[in-house]
Amino acid sequence: GSEMCIRDRNFINYTIEKSPYPISIVVLQDGKIIGINSKYGIDYPLTFHSNIGSTLKPFLYTFYRENGVSKEETFNCITTINNQKWNVKEAELPSKSVLNIQEALLTSNNNAFINAANKIGMNNVLKFIASLLNKEESNIHPSSILGATSNGISLFELTKLYADFFLNNDDPFKNECKQLLCQIAKIKLGIDINLSLIHISEPTRLALI
Repeated sequence: GSEMCIRDRNFINYTIEKSPYPISIVVLQDGKIIGINSKYGIDYPLTFHSNIGSTLKPFLYTFYRENGVSKEETFNCITTINNQKWNVKEAELPSKSVLNIQEALLTSNNNAFINAANKIGMNNVLKFIASLLNKEESNIHPSSILGATSNGISLFELTKLYADFFLNNDDPFKNECKQLLCQIAKIKLGIDINLSLIHISEPTRLALI
């Protein structure tokens, strides 16, 4: 109803205004936009395309868990352990030399995610990314694990990707990932998300920040 729409708009505008970060918010219902705004202007989430970057990590986290990576298993988070000898930089320097995959997601550690990909097979991971993004496998490379994508992706497309991917509330690994995303929202943005109030089903409603 109109009251719900007003509440949504107020939440969006308040969050955009108060955030110290240049964030954007897209809210979907039945795959259609019912709320949108950005620090860069209302058209920005629709028109600007960029690499998917670390927003790919939740999808990879779920794929890794589904393919045998346990919560306890740790991966080198300082350097990549492979024959490509990447020099991968981190936005946040780790306080220890190894991280489990949950810690890697919470801190957005690139090296741990690459090393986890090597464990379950780089080709398997690249095929998953190609399928997820609906791109030709020839356009997906190891750097795609870090979110490098040809022609980029809009924030609206990314929001819909999240909504579609997390539609299944019975998937334990996706639910596990959603709990971690709530922690990230709290730590990074100071936003409390109550998962008991978010049941992604029809009609789908999801805000990506």
